[in-house]
Amino acid sequence: MKEKIKIIIECIIVIGLVFLYAHIAKTNNIYDDTIDPSKYGSVVEKESVWVSEEFKVSEETLDGVRIKGAESGDISKVNIEYELREAASNKVVAEGNVNAKKAIKSRFYELPFTTIQNCKGKTYVLSVRQSAEDGESAVHFSYEKKVEPGTKFVVNGNDIEGTMIIKTITNRFDLETFFVVTIFVLYIVVFLKLLYKLFK
Repeated sequence: MKEKIKIIIECIIVIGLVFLYAHIAKTNNIYDDTIDPSKYGSVVEKESVWVSEEFKVSEETLDGVRIKGAESGDISKVNIEYELREAASNKVVAEGNVNAKKAIKSRFYELPFTTIQNCKGKTYVLSVRQSAEDGESAVHFSYEKKVEPGTKFVVNGNDIEGTMIIKTITNRFDLETFFVVTIFVLYIVVFLKLLYKLFK
C-alpha cells in the first residue's frame, strides 16, 4: 500500500514539474520560415527611418515580438525603438526602447512589452527604427522578398514588396511541449527500470 502511495505521489510531482516546464514563450512566425535566410533583403538606410509591418495575431495574448536583423559595426552602441499599434483604431498598445546587444536572442532581437489581451484575429502594426551612438554601427532589419497574406511592409512611408522577419511571442502553457516532455520522462523511467532489472 505504501509503495502504491509513493508511486502516486511521485507521478503527481513529475506531472506538476512537467506542467510548469510546459509554460513557454510560444513563438509564431509572420514570415515563411522555409525561405533560405541568405535570400533575405535588408533595410539599409543612411538615416534612422521607421520600418513598419502589419500582421494578424493568432494567439489570445501577446507578450512581445522578435525581429531579425543584420549587424553592422558595434551593436552595443545601437538602440532599437519600437511601438505596436492596433490597426483598426491606430491606438498605441505597446512601446519601448532596447539596446541591440542586450536584446539579441537566438539570432533575433527580442522586443518585450506588457501582456496585451484579446489579440486573436486582430491586426497590428509594428514600427521599429534603430539609432547608433557612434553614427556608424547599425542593425539592418531583414525581410523576405514576397508579401505574406494579411501583411503590409512599409519603409519610411513607402510600401515595399516583402514581409519583415518577425515572430510574435506569447507566454503560455503549450500542450505539445507538455506531451513531448511527458513521453520523454516516461521513456527514461521505463529505460532505468529495465536497466535496474538487468543488473539486479
